[in-house]
Amino acid sequence: MANTIIDEFFAALGSGGAEAALKLVTPDATFEAQGPPSVPIYGRFEGHDGVRRFIATLGELFDTERFEIRQSTQSGEIAFAYGYMEHRVRRAGQVFRSEWALYCEVRDGRISTYKMFEDTAALATAYNGMTMIIDSDRFTSGLAKLKEIDGEAGEHVIDALKDIAPDLARYTIEFPFGDIYQRPGLDLRSREIAAVAALTALGTAQPQLKVHIHGALNIGCTRTEIVEVIIQMAVYAGFPAALNGMFAAKEVFVERDTGGSSDKP
Repeated sequence: MANTIIDEFFAALGSGGAEAALKLVTPDATFEAQGPPSVPIYGRFEGHDGVRRFIATLGELFDTERFEIRQSTQSGEIAFAYGYMEHRVRRAGQVFRSEWALYCEVRDGRISTYKMFEDTAALATAYNGMTMIIDSDRFTSGLAKLKEIDGEAGEHVIDALKDIAPDLARYTIEFPFGDIYQRPGLDLRSREIAAVAALTALGTAQPQLKVHIHGALNIGCTRTEIVEVIIQMAVYAGFPAALNGMFAAKEVFVERDTGGSSDKP
């Protein structure tokens, strides 16, 4: 069977790198892979510069241990292939294993559209250093909710825990933000006020309290409301807890004033 454009593309990539492979790609090509946005190779890459970035990202993320094209076929302007791959994810050290399928459109003997399909949940698991299968709906919705509240803080938690307790990072996203914060009974503002009150009352969670004070301000709570909630905790949790909470709030206010962060009006 004659080689397809897909065979030629991967052969050129393996022997000559990105620039050799780009000779088989149209200048306006679109490369696309759909998956969790936390994994950098997922998304849409356009033109030669985009394809270069896509290939460079693959090289930065993975050490390829096995890559097989099991079958490829081409008919006119359409090419298709499927196979199997194993990549070791550099940042987590785990191996990602998956069958894959690739659909390409061809124009003037070069690839104009490239769409890769693989086990995205398995890659997200390996990329985040997690040893258990992610419940993708809970994790994805939880991470989106946490980003809505705290910006990039959620991903920082995952990164900080991935080398020691990746499952704890997953639990931290899935249960609070994938389950509880998704419930309809309270709006997000009320939930953050409750979180600030509870963490103040605990008296032992200053880092988490500061994160949620930031979050409360991000989604529309005022500084006056934060201060009043913490003062009220003096009644139920005692003055030491309220004082510690107030000092945490003061640090957050200073960070936002000096760091250029603005409270949501």
